[in-house]
Amino acid sequence: MAMANARSACLGCAFQRECGDWLERDSDLARLSEFCSNAGFFRESILGGQSA
Repeated sequence: MAMANARSACLGCAFQRECGDWLERDSDLARLSEFCSNAGFFRESILGGQSA
């Protein structure tokens, strides 16, 4: 469900292309939260994929 909600938010975002490019090249998640409503989802997804 979280993925579906994130996808809907991204599809409705006026900056989806720019944001996608930014996500591919930058890992500063703190800065992402300044403009992206899905920042928390991305943070959890990235951190959840890392081994502790």
